[in-house]
Amino acid sequence: MRHVGYLKVLEINSTRFTIQPADSYPNFPSSDCAELICTVKGSELARVIAEGNVAAAAPTDFPRYLGTCLMKADSGILTVVSTDGKRLSVSETSNIAFDNTGEMILTSSATKELGKTLAQNYADNDVKILTDGVITWFQVENVEFAIVRVEANFPAYIRILNDEVYTRLKINRSELISALERISIISRSTTANLVAMQLIPEQEKVKLFSRAPEVGMTSETLLGEITENPLQCGFNVNFLLDGLRAITTDQVEMVFSGADTQMRIKSDNFLYMVMPARLSNLDLMTDEETEDLQ
Repeated sequence: MRHVGYLKVLEINSTRFTIQPADSYPNFPSSDCAELICTVKGSELARVIAEGNVAAAAPTDFPRYLGTCLMKADSGILTVVSTDGKRLSVSETSNIAFDNTGEMILTSSATKELGKTLAQNYADNDVKILTDGVITWFQVENVEFAIVRVEANFPAYIRILNDEVYTRLKINRSELISALERISIISRSTTANLVAMQLIPEQEKVKLFSRAPEVGMTSETLLGEITENPLQCGFNVNFLLDGLRAITTDQVEMVFSGADTQMRIKSDNFLYMVMPARLSNLDLMTDEETEDLQ
């Protein structure tokens, strides 16, 4: 008779952790002595943070305001502003409970994360904004977010803006976004990701064109309501798309001050300004190409 036996092997795992005493943990600053700036609904704060950060650049050592946003409460209005030197975005809300005037320069990455958290989890809750001059706290329910202030001088952005109108364009936002996305297939192969824009009032047409010598060329023609003067100018495609995507209306109005100066998009409590890029002869359509496309 055969006997079958079984051998059972036990595996024993062991893990060790180093434990530090509780008093070695750093003491974090407290908001107990911070001054209340204002109270705002979570959804409104998330909106102004998202819109106000559209023009924020990647963080850099100099100038220090790049990669930041200015958050300011004054006269019952909360404003968030960012700029990368070539464009500017401003968003504001008056739906706040106002207590004190306050101005803070905060990192755009931190405020964007705060905005996402508020939009996803605390849209219907009231958020208290407090500061002690060094740290800004955002209190909602039993949660507290803290962002350290950036020591920098934010540009006097009001002085950057002007009210000059050379050409005015009203156009369907979705159609323009779709056209620019198709244009970007070619434009992203150029150094400046450039699109040339021609506005023809008498034809109520907007012509978009981009050429990458090693890749090819592309053009789009859209209908729009154009007033004032004909205009030909160029822009970074991504800069245009960033501003257009931040707006939710079907129609968008674009106000051009000229071929070499700012263009502004405004919707409700949001303003987006972008500077044009210089066009060379290579960036424009030749007469033969224009005729071929007609």
